[in-house]
Amino acid sequence: MSSLDPENERVIEQTAHAHHGRVTILLVTQRLTSVRRADMIYVLDQGHLVEAGGWDELMGAADGRFHALCRAQGIHPTPATSPEFSTQSQEGAAHVH
Repeated sequence: MSSLDPENERVIEQTAHAHHGRVTILLVTQRLTSVRRADMIYVLDQGHLVEAGGWDELMGAADGRFHALCRAQGIHPTPATSPEFSTQSQEGAAHVH
């Protein structure tokens, strides 16, 4: 979703949220804030699965790859349910391979 403008990204996130629990959605993104509410996040590095878990679990692993990528994008380890989180304010260019 990194090449989407903010309005279209918001529409996709709202649509995914509206269908949560009823359908399976596979989202491939470099903008990690887009997966904050995902049930499961898979982190690939050089084509290999290196981590899997929910947002809070992966952000809690301070030495993990996902946590490092989030730090590179300026994302702070707040809980996934935190009301202070805003996808509009977090923009980044870290790459997940």
